[in-house]
Amino acid sequence: MSREFTVIGVSHKKTGVALRESLAAAAGTVGEINRKIGEVCASGDVVVLSTCSRFEVYGRMSDDGCSRLLEWFCANVGAKGIGGIFVHHDRDALRHLVSVTSGLDSWVMGETQILGQVKTAYQNACKEGSASRSCHMAFQRAMNTGRRVRNETRIVGGISSIGGAAAVLAQKIFTDVRDQSVFVFGAGTMAETSVRHLAAKGIRRVVVCNRSEERGRALAQSLGAEFMPIQEGLDRLHEAGIAIFSTSVDAHLVDAAAARAAAKRRQNQFSFMIDLGLPRNVDPAASEVEGVYLYDLDGLKGVVEDSLSRRKEDILDADAIVNEDVADLWGRLIAPPLPPADVEKPRPSRRCVCDGSRGVIFQPV
Repeated sequence: MSREFTVIGVSHKKTGVALRESLAAAAGTVGEINRKIGEVCASGDVVVLSTCSRFEVYGRMSDDGCSRLLEWFCANVGAKGIGGIFVHHDRDALRHLVSVTSGLDSWVMGETQILGQVKTAYQNACKEGSASRSCHMAFQRAMNTGRRVRNETRIVGGISSIGGAAAVLAQKIFTDVRDQSVFVFGAGTMAETSVRHLAAKGIRRVVVCNRSEERGRALAQSLGAEFMPIQEGLDRLHEAGIAIFSTSVDAHLVDAAAARAAAKRRQNQFSFMIDLGLPRNVDPAASEVEGVYLYDLDGLKGVVEDSLSRRKEDILDADAIVNEDVADLWGRLIAPPLPPADVEKPRPSRRCVCDGSRGVIFQPV
């Protein structure tokens, strides 16, 4: 038996960042991830959504394929993570996708980055040729609904990104963030969002550290900030009161020894490190170093609790839109294909002749 639409995954709600890291690593790199997962579940209609807060596989698959994919998840998260795996089918799976895309399932309610991440995941699947009818219909409608929710409700308000949450946390830790030097490692969306929130609070010194000099300098120039190559920034980490990490790396940029060395050179001034990377940029052992306060993605959850309690009415409005669009999408997805249009049978060739008694008549050739 094949389900019209299924999602199997893990998210920030029930699993930690380490488990999500292990799944992302096991699935492979961009360019092969959808093909690899499609082979696991024997489906030619699959889209993998892998972000800092979730690893989810969407698609049309048989019950056997679903079972094989579930086994793959269990093997890669280990015994401690099995309880965090969720499975939704058909209409429930569609609702999950639409809710995710609309920002209703995020750490930060209404966050704007997830819409772009869903679009990128879908585009990657299309490039790999792994998406077919069910995924095309579901993802295209989910992205339209995501835009509709943001345009027709006030769900986007207050903290609207993970980077923004990181900036708010920095303000809670420091009496006056303006006195701190901020080093931002990475020039992507979350890095930029974080530093823009802090810059708006009057930070006097911002340093952008990036491997790509062109991208790093472009961001630094737009912020009126300094630029440093990433290795120089790591060598001068002791200058940063706040260090935000959001790069794509295979190994930790900062291990416990490097954190300890930086803390020693700061001479009793503590360091605040925010790790937004997945895989993580900072070794979790750095949190044990005296004077170092390290927060990763899981540690940012508490920052948004106040925002959620103030936005209940906006969430209800967004839910109503999601329910309406999911009902319509489900009806379209299960509707039988339209029968081919009737093709008029070719008429036999005829010729026009003139009959003196009957006028113009047509005769078979």
